Amino acid sequence: SYSFCTLLHKVHKMGKVPRGATFTMVKPDKRQKLDPEPQQPKKGVVMYLGGKKAAVLGVKVADTSKPTKQVEHRDLAGSKGFNIKRYRHYKFTEIIALDGDIRRSNRDEEKRKAKNTTLLQNAIQEASYKSDPGPLNRAISDYGADKQLQYALKALAVLQSITKPSVYTLSGIVNACVRCGDLASAVSYVDNSQKNWSITPNEVVLTALIKGLCNAGQQEQAFNVLTTMGEKYGSTPNDRMASTLLRGCMRNTEGPGTKKLIKTLKGFDIDIKKNPWALEYTVKALSSSGLINEAAKYLITGSVNQAGCVSVATACILVGNHELARAALEAAKNSASSSSESKGFVSDMGKRQQSALMFNQLRDREIETEVSKVEDVLSEVVRLAALPTGFHSYKDDKMVIVIDPPAEGDVSEKKLIDVKNRFENPNLPLKVEVCMGHGEWVVGRAASEQNEANWIGIEIRPDRVYQAWSKRRLKGVKEEPKNLVLVCADAREAVNQLSGVSELFINYPEPPGWMSSKSNLLDTAFFESVHRCLIIGGAVTMMSDHGLYSAHTAHRLASLGRKGLFYSALTPCDGLPLSTDVPSNYGSSYFDRMWTNGKRSKRYFIQYIKPTDTVSKNLTWLDTGADDLPHDDDNVSVRVNVVFV
Repeated sequence: SYSFCTLLHKVHKMGKVPRGATFTMVKPDKRQKLDPEPQQPKKGVVMYLGGKKAAVLGVKVADTSKPTKQVEHRDLAGSKGFNIKRYRHYKFTEIIALDGDIRRSNRDEEKRKAKNTTLLQNAIQEASYKSDPGPLNRAISDYGADKQLQYALKALAVLQSITKPSVYTLSGIVNACVRCGDLASAVSYVDNSQKNWSITPNEVVLTALIKGLCNAGQQEQAFNVLTTMGEKYGSTPNDRMASTLLRGCMRNTEGPGTKKLIKTLKGFDIDIKKNPWALEYTVKALSSSGLINEAAKYLITGSVNQAGCVSVATACILVGNHELARAALEAAKNSASSSSESKGFVSDMGKRQQSALMFNQLRDREIETEVSKVEDVLSEVVRLAALPTGFHSYKDDKMVIVIDPPAEGDVSEKKLIDVKNRFENPNLPLKVEVCMGHGEWVVGRAASEQNEANWIGIEIRPDRVYQAWSKRRLKGVKEEPKNLVLVCADAREAVNQLSGVSELFINYPEPPGWMSSKSNLLDTAFFESVHRCLIIGGAVTMMSDHGLYSAHTAHRLASLGRKGLFYSALTPCDGLPLSTDVPSNYGSSYFDRMWTNGKRSKRYFIQYIKPTDTVSKNLTWLDTGADDLPHDDDNVSVRVNVVFV
């Protein structure tokens, strides 16, 4: 290649290449893992070329007159028995070179970036030529759908310099901010639209804003937008806005708020019984708050789908209303599945049709399995009278902790969460899962380790905390795990208030639209908090089916390793940053079955250890030069061995 020839030319000009020298270029096979330190010849030089940049900068030729110092084998105390011969800081280009699927994902990401840049350039040219904001408005909308806020903001800045924004501009940029988790900017655009752009927000803009407020847990503010929109903007609510608000009530387990909202919607002639999704959100919100009688009223209509009926049945078992639970299960068997409701919607999705159908089919199977489980639990409850009654809200349980988000601008130091007094045996090792989802994985692991470890499950969405709580309670028919505490809070806040953790798990995190997005949890600040809460020898473990996101996370952890915070526990002799080997008996979850249903070929496992100060000082580093940032080099890293014979 041109880079290799340039390298040879520079070495030749140094005057240290004898005649008859042999040059060998080695590109690692896609199935082989990158060797962090190839075996050096007795008399010779080994040099590395990591992309085009290294060739342009030049090459240092080692002095072969001195013997090469071999790295000694060190036995590191406090490293759980791992013998680390060397610990190499992997650059991002070297991490993606470890796996062919990650390399392909990285190339696709680069193509996506190039496509976004081209789309923006074409929209700018067309808008400038025609003095029409239409192309840029479409670009803002497309960027918002793809969660590319940085491109949407660039398009908005150009549009403002060319022409005046319209209501379509406002709806596009508000939706982009909401989808990317920048709620403050979305609120600012809506509040200042009349002042800055002379634009009155319409129903589409306000629906996007309501969605953002509900996702952030600000249900009362979202309800205020609905009640004041007529006076402030001259708009009236529609069915889509009603569904968005009811979905927010479900996510935030707002039973009383749901009743208040339904009463308000009747004043606008909106009947939720005609919308199956709105009906599901309603019964889930009511049942998760213990308002089972109000939820059961909607079962009579026969329009509630299977998911809603199962939610009512589960809540009835938890409060001891077995007769109503049987009625809800019978209604679930006679209800329509989600696939039949969404066929008309999926048929218009083009390339996403297969993915949407696969998701709906998995959802239907999960609901059918849940119906069978709830039936079995109900039979056992009636036979054994195992579950006590009286739990009308999951928040009443001492094994559930709710941490309110800090007030804006509040930087005061928070007290540590006192969880030891909540466990029967507080001396057991403490393990944590962040972003636990519906809680199936952490409930299963806690149940299998009753006398081995205490567990904490962290989730920001209240409805998922309720589902995890109900799973734990329903296991109480035979043996409820007493070693599990559920925390409803933002993962950052919760981790900052924990200590003494022996292992922290992150299973199938949702990849952000781009790595610097506010929705990206796994940033440097988060892992620094994880390091603080871990005990010496504690581990942070991640499982994901997204190769590129795993590579980014491994690169971030490897970078923190240079500060002495972590070292990789995988393949101890090499300290590889990630692996495709999944440990046995790791546990099962909804996302694990989704991965199986999707027939993905690989999952990626990452584990890093917090070393002692002695271990941190004794780590032998192989210096590979300055670190590279993700996506700085378009080329896959290639190792080049130049051997002088």
